[in-house]
Amino acid sequence: MLRPVYTEPDKCRRCYKCIRECPVKAIQVDHDRISIMPDRCIWCGRCTEVCPTGAKKLRDGLTRARMTVTKYPSAILALDPAYISEFDNVTPEVLVAAIRRLGFGGVSETALGARLVTGRIRRFLEEARPGAYYTSTCPVVVNYIRKYRPERLADLIPVVSPMIAHARLLKQLYGDDLRIIYAGPCIGAKYDADKHSDLISVAITFQDLRQWFDRAGIDLQTVTPGPDDRFVPRQADSGSLYAAEGGLLAELGALTGTTGGFPNTDEDFNYYIDQNGFVVYSDAVKTDSDYAIVDRIALVKTSGTTAGQGVEARLVLADGTVVTADVSKINDMKT
Repeated sequence: MLRPVYTEPDKCRRCYKCIRECPVKAIQVDHDRISIMPDRCIWCGRCTEVCPTGAKKLRDGLTRARMTVTKYPSAILALDPAYISEFDNVTPEVLVAAIRRLGFGGVSETALGARLVTGRIRRFLEEARPGAYYTSTCPVVVNYIRKYRPERLADLIPVVSPMIAHARLLKQLYGDDLRIIYAGPCIGAKYDADKHSDLISVAITFQDLRQWFDRAGIDLQTVTPGPDDRFVPRQADSGSLYAAEGGLLAELGALTGTTGGFPNTDEDFNYYIDQNGFVVYSDAVKTDSDYAIVDRIALVKTSGTTAGQGVEARLVLADGTVVTADVSKINDMKT
């Protein structure tokens, strides 16, 4: 398989602009042949932006994506939160309808994965020693630290990227046979997808997605969505700020605010409230009517001085309903 970024020798005019612009000097000249050194490259894509002749190329993911959708019509497109700015002239419903016309079985917001990651980061920071930490949400930054600042590895928060967290969630919901194609703005996502090929079939850019629309003759301005053209399993209520500068900090602030509590963001277990008012968590996805999915749990001190006394659990369900229960009904058993 080609690496995420590569050189087309016939197009190279040896202007050396890529060498000058590479932030980590990962491009070499060997017998007048210019190539990328994979052991040094962080896959940021800067060379593809500055090359005047187009000799530095991004690996094409569109061909593989189209083949995947043709073979697996239930495939889901995982849509990066940045779609809001990339496709700002259409509604989410129109975009979902257009993507489904490409042959996808569904479209899901990677903001759901971002929310999982935010919860993990918050819990890590609550338990970690005071200091400065790097988040692992950007594959390019992770590559840079691993290759050039290994002394900072201990300060890298051990959490997967939102793309990977989202893929794990979708696999848990719809089965391990599900094929997932990721679409976003980041070249580094191609590298991350290569490392997790068991989760992501292929990563494409928004530019690839637009090209796909063009080839299929789909004009976003003329698409009329139907009642089934909505995000699966649901529309994200948070996580979309990841696409903006300072977005992660804003998301962390949202989780630690006065109405926050801690979210149901465990990658391995889901919280549910049963018909008797008991809260359980399970490593299986419960879909029957006897259980309601808990979206957020907040423990609120109401009275008493002894630990566990005068504490109630306020549970925000996935449909927005708020349920109040005695904390003694929070079970620690796995079902």
